[in-house]
Formats: sequence, structure tokens, C-alpha cells
Amino acid sequence: AEPGALHLPPRVSGDPPDDHAVGEIVDAFQRVFGVRAADEDLRTRPLEDVESLLPALEEAGRRYPNVEPGDISVTRVRFRSADSADVRFTVVGSLLEGPVVREAGTWKVSRDACCRVLALAGVPCPPRESG
Repeated sequence: AEPGALHLPPRVSGDPPDDHAVGEIVDAFQRVFGVRAADEDLRTRPLEDVESLLPALEEAGRRYPNVEPGDISVTRVRFRSADSADVRFTVVGSLLEGPVVREAGTWKVSRDACCRVLALAGVPCPPRESG
């Protein structure tokens, strides 16, 4: 899609926990991968397990210094519960799917979804911290 292209609202299935959930999920993807990501410190992005992912995110930025945060489109949100959903989204021209989770009332792009985007850049995700 061209920057500034019109994006239709995502198809929604399952039961959204509230009227704002879909908008908050789309916003989380914009803040992590979209054009709004450029304005935001990595640590403050709504991303699950952000601290452990920082080295991989920084590596992707080093490998692709000329790639601007792109146009991202969320095309489907399937709610599994009040605090989790599966999302289909397009970033850098690639159609991907991955979960979102709600932690302490905030929707966050899951570590898994982030790792799928990093894989497009050839950047491996660090192993999950065992807690």
C-alpha cells in the first residue's frame, strides 16, 4: 500500500472486551512497526517482553538504516479471550499473523509477532528469558 493509503477497519471476530479494544490493538501495531514508531523510544513501545527484544530491534535498525518504519495495515483481529487476540497484519509488504496480549490494561504486540517481523529482516530473536 502507498503511504497515506486508506486502510479499511480490520475484520473482527470473537468478542472484543470493550469498544476500544480494536482501536487500541491497531494503535499498538502502529507504535511498534508503523510510522509512529520513529517518534517513540524503543523501551516505551507497547511490546511484550520489550527489554529482552531491544538488542534484536537495535540490530534490525543497524542492518537496515535506510528502512523507515513503514506503512502497516491490520486486516483482521480475532479475539480469543478478553486479554488475547490473533492479528493478521501487513508490514513491509508481507502478510503476517501473530498474537497480541493485554497486560495491565494495555494491549501489546506479542513477542511472537515481533519475532516474525524481525525474521523478515534476517534478525534472530533472543531466547525467551526463563522466569
